[in-house]
Amino acid sequence: LCARRQRQMCIRDREKLKLPKNIRQIGLPEEKKKIYVEDYVVTYMNQLASEYPNRQSAAVLLGFHTKQEDVRLTFIHGAIGIPSAKVEEDQVSFCTDLWEDIYGTMRKYFHDCEIVGWFLTRPGKSLGVNEKITKIHVDQFPGREKTLFLMDPLDREDAFFLYEGGRLVRQQGYYIYYERNEDLSLIHISEPTR
Repeated sequence: LCARRQRQMCIRDREKLKLPKNIRQIGLPEEKKKIYVEDYVVTYMNQLASEYPNRQSAAVLLGFHTKQEDVRLTFIHGAIGIPSAKVEEDQVSFCTDLWEDIYGTMRKYFHDCEIVGWFLTRPGKSLGVNEKITKIHVDQFPGREKTLFLMDPLDREDAFFLYEGGRLVRQQGYYIYYERNEDLSLIHISEPTR
């Protein structure tokens, strides 16, 4: 989520953003579009996926977008699980009450972040997208910069997608970066146990 150092990165008027140094490359990220995900977010997504490995789960991804020279950068350093959302057969019900809950959590824990995309598990299914997923993305997460992070917890595969040319395009890779994230720890502590 947004630790102090990361809050400083959210400031848009910086001339030169310092990229994380402690990273792990997954796949082959593109030269002109790079996605950086904090390791704690990946851990949290894995926890959401493994909590109910045979049913779909969803979350909203938080961070910021920027451009450095000709490279589009997306930094994901937060996530809000949405267990109250009805998620079935690739359909996620993003009703007004759900969005109010998401924005309330953002105000409480992630006030310096913006929504940069969403997360969806597809247990036992391919990591491809269909018309339902594309419609949710276009309707609920509009914009060229918004990401979709798909995960199959049974096959232990994941992939990022960006909306380009009227469709969601799978990205060939991304980066996981490692930094201490106090805010994500706080949200886990404040969540009720199930």
